[in-house]
Amino acid sequence: MMNSKSLLTFILVALSVQLFAQDAYRLTFKIKGIQDSIIYLSNYYGGGQYYKDTAVVNNGEFTFTGKKPLKEGMYSIVANNSRFFDFFVDRQNFSMTTDTADMIKNMKIIGSPENILFYDYMNYLTDKQKLMAGYRAKVKDDSISKKEKVKIENQMKELDKEVNSYRSNFFEKNKDSFTAKFLQAMEYPSVPEAPKNKKGEIDSSFAYYYTKAHLFDHIDFNDERFLNSPAYNDKMEYYITKLTPQIPDSIIVAGDYLLSRAKNPEIFRYTLSYITSTYEKSEYIGMDAIFVHMARKYYLAGKADWVTDKQIKKIKERADALEPLLI
Repeated sequence: MMNSKSLLTFILVALSVQLFAQDAYRLTFKIKGIQDSIIYLSNYYGGGQYYKDTAVVNNGEFTFTGKKPLKEGMYSIVANNSRFFDFFVDRQNFSMTTDTADMIKNMKIIGSPENILFYDYMNYLTDKQKLMAGYRAKVKDDSISKKEKVKIENQMKELDKEVNSYRSNFFEKNKDSFTAKFLQAMEYPSVPEAPKNKKGEIDSSFAYYYTKAHLFDHIDFNDERFLNSPAYNDKMEYYITKLTPQIPDSIIVAGDYLLSRAKNPEIFRYTLSYITSTYEKSEYIGMDAIFVHMARKYYLAGKADWVTDKQIKKIKERADALEPLLI
């Protein structure tokens, strides 16, 4: 027969197990060298970062828990308006330990394959960047001989080859990981040497058209994780504002192109909302045509199912009022 003390212990243990089981996510961190304070978990979405959760630091340790699973993507640890480090949420339960002396180098991860990959890559590149910086400093030193400079320049070339080889192998070996996909997506196209015409003249527009054609080579428009990171928004904004002439017809074509590729509902929604709101607020004459086009082709055609009937009515009224005034 269970006595009252044993019964109380059993109830407390059962309650604690039940409470723990109710956590949809549990992310545990330990950062040596930080003061006890309030610390935040922030998530990337589109072009911004947003506070997602709060924890209290106790002896450098803190844990984020919640009843609803976190969306997969990139997150940050933030305190005192400073971002400590970024990481991926690939699983709902893992731990990360590091030291303020060097957060990247000292990072230890348990239970998160994506973050292990990410920090292995970051550590390798950081070490090689420091080595390259040392070479560059030596080359600029006027006190060394010409022979020594040539030797250092050759070392720099070899290091560059080594890094490129490492990166190629890393991306190939881990091509199914989001880490590799994200790192490639953050890069911009490396433009090859421009071809020459029959007269031997270099095509001055080659770099522009090549970049525009290959900008999204490593963006998967079906993968919502790209939206929950800086990768998609950076490329989308660059494509629309830098690679597209800022005239209504060209922006409309660019917008339709992006929306035709955005098969993921959240990426489609973000892209449509971004283009519509950006050019609805534009102070430049003629940009109203973009709003009218987006309203007619998408919102009023039933392709924006997240918008309420009341909002659709307002969009229609605005489009009807602007259309007769378009240049």
